Amino acid sequence: ITPLLIADVSAQQENLAVSFKVQEPDCAHLMPLFALFSPYLPREWERAQGEIALEVEARFNRQFALKQLQGHGYVRNLDLLNSDLGLCFSIEELKGKFSSPQGSDWSTWTAELSLKGGSALHSLIGVEELEGELALEPEQEPRVSVTGRWARAEQKMPFHIRGNGAIHNDHSFWTQLTLDCTSSKMQTMRSEISCCGPDQKQIILQMAVEDL
Repeated sequence: ITPLLIADVSAQQENLAVSFKVQEPDCAHLMPLFALFSPYLPREWERAQGEIALEVEARFNRQFALKQLQGHGYVRNLDLLNSDLGLCFSIEELKGKFSSPQGSDWSTWTAELSLKGGSALHSLIGVEELEGELALEPEQEPRVSVTGRWARAEQKMPFHIRGNGAIHNDHSFWTQLTLDCTSSKMQTMRSEISCCGPDQKQIILQMAVEDL
């Protein structure tokens, strides 16, 4: 029998190392656990299959301040169905990794996330054919890109989301998202949302919509 969770705690020189690993070839065993974290997730699914793996390691100093953090994981061949709620989720592959060699210092974080063959469908509306990626590297603007199709009844509308931004050590930030959506009549609408926080007391939000 393979353990659901493997945890390890050890002292290494002046640091405390904590790691855990989750690897489950049948995600049906995890669904009741996920429901504990959100009341909106059902405990029972008519169909629940897929492989989930996650491994995380953290190091703390004697004052229990975070010194290092890294991890990686994946979801493969996920297929969830709940007819009572009209919900259906699927993911061919979702994988990612992250690393923070200097603890909570955002400027040193690196992260990668990629999505292939995803869908989230409700009986009324949903998204399908999702492909996406996210990249976070030191001294570079974060990048995000997602493509897919809105699905409503017989209507299919391709879309593309692009985004970038930055978080600074003084807690100021800025971000921008651009959404291009093409209708069945081949008309393209673009929405741009910009948000920035020059300090911890104010947030500036701007939105523009136009036909291309």
